[in-house]
Amino acid sequence: MCMSDEYDLGECREMVSIIRDRIQAAIDTGASLDQIKAARPTADYDTRFAGADMFVEAGFTSLKQTPNRNVVQ
Repeated sequence: MCMSDEYDLGECREMVSIIRDRIQAAIDTGASLDQIKAARPTADYDTRFAGADMFVEAGFTSLKQTPNRNVVQ
């Protein structure tokens, strides 16, 4: 995805947020990295976005290291 202006930046941010939320939801259900990749959380953006597997891996690794933000203590 090429970001050439403020609108493109907003679109990119929204895409990343949506994909991050999908990955987190899958992690919350106990899905493995391979299961999340198979679910293709980036499918809506694959035509505009290269490197989906690497993106999912990076998101999975980052989110697994972060304490669950949905847990009420």
